[in-house]
Amino acid sequence: MNSLDYYRGTVVACRYVIPPGLRSPSRRRELMDVVKAAVIEVISKHPMLQVGLRGADSNKPVWVQLGSIDLREHIEWRHLEDLEDLETSLRSVIESELDIQFQRVDSQPGWRLLVLHQQKLAADSLEILFTYNHPNADGTSGVIFHKDLLHSLDAAQEQQSVHGGPILVLSEAVLRLPPPPEQWSRLPVSAPFVLKSAWDEYRPSVFRMTPTLARWAPIVTSPCKTRVREFSIDNNLLTNVLTACRKNNTTITGLLHSLALVSFASRVDEAIAPAFEGGTPINLRNVLLSKHPEYPGLTLKQTMGNYVTMTSHKFGAALVAQIRSRIDPRDTADSLSPELVNLMWDSAAKVRKEIRSRLDEGVKNDQVGLMKLVGDWRAQLKGKAEKPRRLSWSVTNVGVIEGRCATSLAAQDKRWSIRRAQLGVSAEVPGPALFISALSVAGERLTISCSWQEGVINVMVVERIAADLQKWLVRIGS
Repeated sequence: MNSLDYYRGTVVACRYVIPPGLRSPSRRRELMDVVKAAVIEVISKHPMLQVGLRGADSNKPVWVQLGSIDLREHIEWRHLEDLEDLETSLRSVIESELDIQFQRVDSQPGWRLLVLHQQKLAADSLEILFTYNHPNADGTSGVIFHKDLLHSLDAAQEQQSVHGGPILVLSEAVLRLPPPPEQWSRLPVSAPFVLKSAWDEYRPSVFRMTPTLARWAPIVTSPCKTRVREFSIDNNLLTNVLTACRKNNTTITGLLHSLALVSFASRVDEAIAPAFEGGTPINLRNVLLSKHPEYPGLTLKQTMGNYVTMTSHKFGAALVAQIRSRIDPRDTADSLSPELVNLMWDSAAKVRKEIRSRLDEGVKNDQVGLMKLVGDWRAQLKGKAEKPRRLSWSVTNVGVIEGRCATSLAAQDKRWSIRRAQLGVSAEVPGPALFISALSVAGERLTISCSWQEGVINVMVVERIAADLQKWLVRIGS
């Protein structure tokens, strides 16, 4: 998708609390050295940060081991002015990062780091944005990167090590890349599954009258520009929301789907959207074999790579009509009818059950197992962009980041911590019209990001959907 400019990248941004000893403006050089040393340590742990991609426009691209990385091309420090607020700057910065097109991918690794640091006296935090090319890594990989970076920051400060020039010379030892899912486990597909998938993909347009298709959001191939809206809920509210989810046999992912359903039903006209379909990315690390005899030292849950698939959830016309009949235009967070709340929780439980069923199936009859049957991915994606959009939204929940490193050997006053995290997903031309992405820090707030392709959805509609999600989550958690 990158070579067609149908998708650009992913961002995981974390706000790091700087140890007191490194906050003074006079220690800025040392602060930058500690961050650089920590990043180098993380690079050394993950082969996918040390490779380029040759033949990205071909049907058989291959990873190539790089001899060196010019860190000036991949790590940027941006020192904000004293009056420049980090919170208000962050949205536009994330949008800008998501719009980056990775160039020279055959000779450079597909990632970059942007560090936002306020110049005011003794600023106590900095924002580190890890932006990466999706062929290199999935959403969970961004979380793994920051977990390792937090550990390495503590270690780098303790070791007081300062690395040399801007050129990082990589090991000449042959890299052993983490294997793709199909090499890690068998991905069996049954004949009925193959036939159904082929029919869904290639059936004539006369048979594409499925009411759940997102015809209300026609596919536009350019510009592939991403817009973002985000909000957060604090840990006390989040704890209560999770309790309510457990009580109603669902999860935060299921709840976000059901809240999106109610909001879309109220914001998009029935004439163009009688029903909806949403998607949930599934982390294959949870269903693939935990260990592999040919990779004895590799633990997938600690490995950066692409181990993701997708499952979907259909919300039929009858259910959507039921929801619409119970929506009062004057509805607020305090006045949603009990009947509508019940429908919301029922839908959330249904999503959770579908995700659980998909996980229980393991790797059998998964769409990743069909990828070997596609001979020309560029043609496949171009063809997909000429059909009606399938998904109105997707919900990506990459879980929780531990804000402190439990195994750190650093003294208490020299430890780093994370107080905020946000996942940003690039617009995907033939993909969901709206991406809803959730990421939280243990004991801190949950941040939810809504991203979409400019021109596909009116910005006012997205702002109302985001406001709906926020006010209903606050209501549930209050």
